[in-house]
Amino acid sequence: MSENTYDFPFDKDELYICSLNERIYNSYKESGSVNNNGFLALTNKRVYYRGARNGLINSCIKYDTIDLESITCTKITKHTYPFLLFLGLISFLLSIYQYINSMNAEDYNFTMSTVVYSIIFCFVFIIGYYLTITRIFTIYYSGNSTSINIKGFSLDEVLRFNKQLFLAKENATKMKLQNGGNHNETSA
Repeated sequence: MSENTYDFPFDKDELYICSLNERIYNSYKESGSVNNNGFLALTNKRVYYRGARNGLINSCIKYDTIDLESITCTKITKHTYPFLLFLGLISFLLSIYQYINSMNAEDYNFTMSTVVYSIIFCFVFIIGYYLTITRIFTIYYSGNSTSINIKGFSLDEVLRFNKQLFLAKENATKMKLQNGGNHNETSA
């Protein structure tokens, strides 16, 4: 746990708890810029998201501030592209078929080169499948959501952040009820 950070747009009575992607968070505090990964910063009252998306045609920077009381749930999803595995399997089967047929072929060198190309395509598709897997951590709140790519994070790190998030939400809800209860008693 670190001390209050006033160069980040926290309220003076907010206490920083933790962040998801601490390295990017610290870089943002120093430079004010954020890369594609983004980060989530958790305080005792809110979750702050800062992130950028750079595409081929356009890019955007997203800032989100979420009150803890409005958070309904979180979700971790894994996005895969199984058609790449399917294409890899087809390439592999095609290479086996071509190898079997090369036994009787007149032009053995040409047939073997197509087998090699099929095997290369097989590996390209399988490697492409593993490179395109993405894991997304989503926070749902008041009819909206915010997501961050967590591909480079360990599941333990994400689950620790999620636990801290819901502990902070529980504490914020308790504080709101206590302050609301005290306010009602004095006004009655």
